[in-house]
Amino acid sequence: KPNKSFNFKASQLNETNLRTAFSIPKSTKFFLVNEENDIEFPAQDGSFDLCPNSKYRIQCSMVSTEKAPKYDNDEHKSNHDFDGDLSVSVAGNEDGRSTAIGYFLTVHGSVGKDKRDGNSFYVIGHKNDKKRGILKFHPYKKGDNLYTIQLLRVSDNRATAAGYWLAVHGSVGKDKRDSASIYVISTKEEKKASIWELIECGNGKDNNYYISCYGNVDGRKNGAGYLLSIHGSNKKDVRD
Repeated sequence: KPNKSFNFKASQLNETNLRTAFSIPKSTKFFLVNEENDIEFPAQDGSFDLCPNSKYRIQCSMVSTEKAPKYDNDEHKSNHDFDGDLSVSVAGNEDGRSTAIGYFLTVHGSVGKDKRDGNSFYVIGHKNDKKRGILKFHPYKKGDNLYTIQLLRVSDNRATAAGYWLAVHGSVGKDKRDSASIYVISTKEEKKASIWELIECGNGKDNNYYISCYGNVDGRKNGAGYLLSIHGSNKKDVRD
């Protein structure tokens, strides 16, 4: 409710207290938005990891927690053909945040921290469709909706990371985002690519999918079961 405002102590700032104070139904997802930079912070295990001495507004999602689509059900496995050159963009977020909606998956290399090492770059989300990644989905096991994903080129024809493979490694310190997430990279070594599972979400007619890390070609377990996502709630997430 826009006419309500409260000052909370850090120990009081949790999902339960906010629902009570602002009369937010249990079926409604919500998150806090930093008024200085519009970064969205969803609750994690009922609490919020926020910056001190900052102002936040509450933003409710139109997605009901009672009706959220499931991704761990065989009914939502994809049977579509992903042959050809493709681009991946963010259609929405499961928790209702608006972060990076419409952004395209790509690799640029034009900012210093894009480069990971001599064989890899970090994957980013970019809002300019003229700088989107053009990807190839290579079937890993026929009929299992499993793929390795290769960056063929960027739509502006820059040469950065052309032919590289999307992967989750965690072998470099800056790969780790927090205890529940790892940054995705592009590596030029196919044998170190990750295996990705495409899982249909929504009504199956909108061409929307969850992309989940199934495992890695070289057998590493890093990132297995993790879902591809763009958040922005960690200061390291924002590139420019």
